[in-house]
Amino acid sequence: MESSKSSGDLEEPTYRVYKRRWFVLATVAMLNVSLNILWISFSSVASSVAYYYEVSPSAVDLFSSVGFLVGLPVCLVSTWMVDKFGLRFTVTLANVLTFSGGLIRCVSTFPGLEDSFNKTVQYWCAVVAQILVGMANPMGFCLPTKVAQDWFPPHEAPIASGIITLSFVLGVTMGNAVTPFIITKKEHVPYLNLMWFIPSIITLILGLFSVDRSKPPSPPSKSSAAANGVHISYSKRLKLLLTNKNFIILAISVGGSVGFFNAFISQIQQVMCARGYEVWFSGLCGALVLISGIIGGGFSSFIASKTGKLEETAKITLSIGTVLMILILELLRKSGLDWGIAISLVVGGFIAFGILPLGMELSEENTYPLESSTGITIINLSAALQGFILIGASGALDTDLVSSDQAIETCTSIDIDPEGDNVVKAKDKTHFLMLMMCHTCLVCVVFVIGLKSKFKRRDAERLEIPETRKSFAAQSLTEHRTQSRDEALIIRVSYTMEKSNSSDELEEPTFQVYKRRWFVLATVAMLNVSINILWISFSSVASSVSYYYEVSPSGVDLLSAIGFLIGLPVCLLSTWMVDKLGLRFTVTFANVITFLGGLIRCVSTFPGLEGSFNKNVQYWCAVAAQVLVGIANPLGFCLPTKVAQDWFPPNEVALASGIITLSFVLGVTMGNAITPFVITKSEYVPYLNLMWFIPSIITLILGLVSVNRSKPLTSPSKSSAVAETIHITFGKRLKKLLTNKNFLVLVLSVGGAIGFFNAIISQLQQLMCARGYEVWFSGLCGALVLLSGIVGGGFSTFVATKTGKLEETAKIILCVGVIMIVLILELLRKSGMDWGIAVSLVVGGFIAFGILPLGMELSEENTYPLESSTGITIINLSAQLQGLILIAVSGFLDTDLVSSDLAIETCTDNSLNEDGVDPGNVKAKDKTHFLMLLMCHITAVCLIFVIGLKSKYKRRDAEHKKIRQTRNSFIAEHLM
Repeated sequence: MESSKSSGDLEEPTYRVYKRRWFVLATVAMLNVSLNILWISFSSVASSVAYYYEVSPSAVDLFSSVGFLVGLPVCLVSTWMVDKFGLRFTVTLANVLTFSGGLIRCVSTFPGLEDSFNKTVQYWCAVVAQILVGMANPMGFCLPTKVAQDWFPPHEAPIASGIITLSFVLGVTMGNAVTPFIITKKEHVPYLNLMWFIPSIITLILGLFSVDRSKPPSPPSKSSAAANGVHISYSKRLKLLLTNKNFIILAISVGGSVGFFNAFISQIQQVMCARGYEVWFSGLCGALVLISGIIGGGFSSFIASKTGKLEETAKITLSIGTVLMILILELLRKSGLDWGIAISLVVGGFIAFGILPLGMELSEENTYPLESSTGITIINLSAALQGFILIGASGALDTDLVSSDQAIETCTSIDIDPEGDNVVKAKDKTHFLMLMMCHTCLVCVVFVIGLKSKFKRRDAERLEIPETRKSFAAQSLTEHRTQSRDEALIIRVSYTMEKSNSSDELEEPTFQVYKRRWFVLATVAMLNVSINILWISFSSVASSVSYYYEVSPSGVDLLSAIGFLIGLPVCLLSTWMVDKLGLRFTVTFANVITFLGGLIRCVSTFPGLEGSFNKNVQYWCAVAAQVLVGIANPLGFCLPTKVAQDWFPPNEVALASGIITLSFVLGVTMGNAITPFVITKSEYVPYLNLMWFIPSIITLILGLVSVNRSKPLTSPSKSSAVAETIHITFGKRLKKLLTNKNFLVLVLSVGGAIGFFNAIISQLQQLMCARGYEVWFSGLCGALVLLSGIVGGGFSTFVATKTGKLEETAKIILCVGVIMIVLILELLRKSGMDWGIAVSLVVGGFIAFGILPLGMELSEENTYPLESSTGITIINLSAQLQGLILIAVSGFLDTDLVSSDLAIETCTDNSLNEDGVDPGNVKAKDKTHFLMLLMCHITAVCLIFVIGLKSKYKRRDAEHKKIRQTRNSFIAEHLM
């Protein structure tokens, strides 16, 4: 759009909508869901929360009211922020605040950490968390019409605005309805904080990857384009809004409706338990009104959009809804009216909640073309103020229950001393309910009588843009300068590599790298991290897992060995999948499988649900989950060199491959090192399953958002361009690989090194507890070797890249590393060698782990230009097979401990066994013969690698030749 010679004339722009608008919509909706979950979840189980934090009910009320209090000054700041810094900055800041609030709540009550905080500290940590959430709330609330106006065409704007508006309701529904069914005891409050921390993680990641700009390059409609050209100061905008009669009415009435809704939901549990209704029923009632409200709100928006009767629909909805809300409040004063309350809540919620999306749309129509977020924020300010007053008045209006009601109230938990200092005492809320009736009647009267709506935005669609802006200037502004807009820059990416008339001639392409390559790298790395966390986490606390599932140590071994077993047939399938269906499909499929595995583990032991499964069912659910993770493992393992080759330039290939390869190690590090510090009792195994389910959620979302294509538009290098032109059958490729001497050496040696690594890590806890080392120390040892290995692997890759001595570097580090490994295995046969083991693990891990990324790079060099994932998959197949054999042989080589070792072993945890019976039949075993087998195995691996490998550097050489020369050379050598 350009300014014409006349200041009043503006050319009509080209309107366009983008698919990304739905991701922006989903992100803002998820932000409001996570915000409101964190806000309401404490109030929905007020009694349990009061007992857990050892505070009074009024202190629990602070958790919800502090959000209103903090939200008041933030309201106007949030609209200034949207105006000044844009949608992207506002969404990111709100996501960070919400994430921080959830993190503080989670950490302060996390198993293994909660003992570090007394109850007072935990309570005030929760208050601080609610303050952060309260600060973020106005930022999310002001965005519905902003997103709808800037990103959606006119016929979709009400739907978009309605979805975001009703996302508040969905968040409250989830926090208010789901929580009481899971948090049935005060001991479950840590589960509450961990469970509802997850949505804030998802939202943060979704926001970082989806909302990459505040507005689309081209406006979606005339009204949006005209509004974009109106620029007035913030103070002038406030003045115009506060002198707009219709807007003032909407601020009072719609804000009052939202405030009423917030106060009603935050107090419903305390209102109902005083009349003898159970916590689960109050949660159900909250769910009924909210779910029916979401449906009804969507239906009202649809009716208003189809009929064009926005004001009339809103007035009818609010009038009927108010009558029903008064009926509901009257029923809540009585006991024993379960069905009456439930039915009235469904009907009332369906009708009354329509005022929320319709009210937001009316605000936009009556304030257009002013920045929409300002009006919505003032409505939110009104809602926060009215909600805060109602909740504050609740405590002041409480009276003591009469004796008949005291006999039936359910607010006082039976598992706590009723005479305790922090006992939850039921109160009569009759006066509060009467106040709510008066409030909702007043809101309805103000709205129905006072509102005479104008439809400025709708009218703008029938006018030319200059006419709309002139009309606004004439009505509202004394000065109005039309600012010119630059034409949108359209970047077209074209291929320069084309087939010529001659079949053997190829033009040299232009190479390009894309920033998205780092997101693809991060996604694949996170995939391998989440897979390996789920794979190793059971083995790192084998004794606790054995007691929890009531199985023998060999049953725990199955949880890690099953991954190897399942991975064997999947290996070759995975390389076919990458070749045939592409990177995007493979990553998505692996993410879904990993997510399902984590979900099955989590649900089968989740608080409130675990009683539905006996221990045998829970164990086999865990086995099924590990089978799914085992299927996903080869899919992730075959991708390092594939991603590096297709997305990265030559000077970054080794780095990219190394990062993905070492992500396996990072996943094992986290699962093996962190788990023993958190899972200190068998009762904490459900925490293990819930905690390590989170990375798979993050990875799934990251993959769906980031990996939107298998290859970049343009190749990053000559070697990549050549590889893309080589097309041979899968069978022929396998034949070429299996007749390649250097590749076979790498299959045996690098695969053997990985198999050795997997076997030692999965057995480390059982090895060390038999010699008297504590579980936490075995976890620390696993962390030391893995963390030092990550650092050492990165250092080895750096050295090899800088010197160009890839083969020589790999041989040196493997030789020195094997010597250190043999020393470590010898030390593990002894007891009381804490410092010796720790130091040797650090040094050995730093040196030996370099073979992993360097081995992958050597495989790529020696098999180029064949599809890289095939070679990596065969190496993984070798690793799976060798690791499976080593773990399986471990059990056969076990012997009984001598009496001196039996006196110090720590495998049998009697603290887990109140009756003196060993339900898991956990018995320490002497692993000496297994350690000797490992020494022999790693020595053989080293000899094969050092003596057998005479590497070629085919990919490196391809960078110095013309593409046609490289391609023809390969054809002459292999295919003719």
